[in-house]
Amino acid sequence: PIKNARVLVEKSSDGTDIMTGLTNASGVVTTSYAYTADTVITGTVRRASAAYGTLYKPNSIAGSITSSGLDVTILLTSDE
Repeated sequence: PIKNARVLVEKSSDGTDIMTGLTNASGVVTTSYAYTADTVITGTVRRASAAYGTLYKPNSIAGSITSSGLDVTILLTSDE
């Protein structure tokens, strides 16, 4: 798990931000989302602050939020 990676998730249809935040020590961002229907999403994950240690290149997120939520695993590549 990578702590303090910046995560941005947006609706694919119009670019509305659904979630933004830093990952915790488990590499997880938790937030609430008012689910009304399945939502196709895109986004990015990266860690670009030297204060947090190793820098990582941006990587894409894609998928759908369903009634079960959204659970994706992202593999980040070192940018050093």
